[in-house]
Amino acid sequence: FGGFPEVVAESNTEQKIKNLESYFELTVYKDIVERYKIRDSAFVKWFLKSLASSYTKEISFNKIYLTLKSQGRKISKDELYSYSSVVEDSLFAFYLPKFSTSVRKREPVSKVYLCDTGYAKLAETQEDIGKKMENAVFLELLRRKTPLFEYFFWKNQQQEEVDFVVKKGRVVKELIQVCRDVSHLETQQREVRALLKAGRELKCKNLVILTEGFEGEKKEQWFDLTGNILYIPLWKWLLQ
Repeated sequence: FGGFPEVVAESNTEQKIKNLESYFELTVYKDIVERYKIRDSAFVKWFLKSLASSYTKEISFNKIYLTLKSQGRKISKDELYSYSSVVEDSLFAFYLPKFSTSVRKREPVSKVYLCDTGYAKLAETQEDIGKKMENAVFLELLRRKTPLFEYFFWKNQQQEEVDFVVKKGRVVKELIQVCRDVSHLETQQREVRALLKAGRELKCKNLVILTEGFEGEKKEQWFDLTGNILYIPLWKWLLQ
């Protein structure tokens, strides 16, 4: 249910949801509609809930634009990008860009993260602890950020992905995967494979997988790729 104190302290589940809905309405009307003088509050609600349902996933505002256009919704791309900026300014959600060595070649695709995972309760059909772990990692990285640091996600043409690329200046300092359960062999291989490939491409040897409980350091291999991967329980990493 996220980290809002009033929600955390409430023992009744229905009341927790009501509190979250109240915060959501305040964000829509106080932080966005009134502050930016937006007339269409219904669209703001729809847009925020769309982001909440897509948290930790890639979003393309161009695809959202085409979807709205197919539904007969009259909105320009510039307006849509303006809405996306307003949402980030309100601190409801944040965007993580895809890594590229060239700023000009950077794709207009981002992953979205929520200011509080409780908002996902207003849109999700089933709970996913792994997604909430990933969102928590993003928020902690944001808290630790200094002016020289930048964050991205990495994805290659084979659709293999690393959750977080930590870049300082021109140097990639760390690559982080978030994986709740690494006991499943196929899952572990997928996470390790992506890390090793990204490590080679980005010339980074500091490879980390954040888990629910597993801890240790292992030398991993994928064909000709090898690397030492540090497995850290999320709770321990958050306390560093």
